Amino acid sequence: MPKIKFPIILVLAYVISNWIWVPQTLATIGVSPARLEFDAAKSGAQTQTIFLQNFGEESSKLEIQPADFSDFVNVNMPQIILEPWKTKTVEISVRPERGFETALEIIASPLYAEGMKVASGIKIPIRVKDKRLFDLQNLLIAAAAALLFTVSYYLWTHKLKTSLVIRK
Repeated sequence: MPKIKFPIILVLAYVISNWIWVPQTLATIGVSPARLEFDAAKSGAQTQTIFLQNFGEESSKLEIQPADFSDFVNVNMPQIILEPWKTKTVEISVRPERGFETALEIIASPLYAEGMKVASGIKIPIRVKDKRLFDLQNLLIAAAAALLFTVSYYLWTHKLKTSLVIRK
């Protein structure tokens, strides 16, 4: 029985040391809107605004960056300090040459925390619609028009043949 007590005491000591003796501070932020959408068919840079709010009791340092396609996505304030219960706006600009999908990573960490600093993060999806000529909607419209033309042509020629046969 003494062999079982030692591992249990060791596990309890580890849990107590990590959860009681090490103070942890967590940054809590909110972001709106939940996703960003742009259109590659429009030329030039396109800009949208996101709203960031600190719901925590301490100031937070926010780092904002795109996960991919950093050559096409620009953040006007990549690092900001957000006071408790305050809101700031950040502009996100995209210069799309083609369609792509990525995410905007927002990492918040406590500014003045003592002990272990725990960062929290949010990812906002960014979607740039492609300027393809043959997207699904255009293909369905073209297929419906072709089918309508084919049926109309068949009925017209078939009716023309039957009307000629009857007149003879």
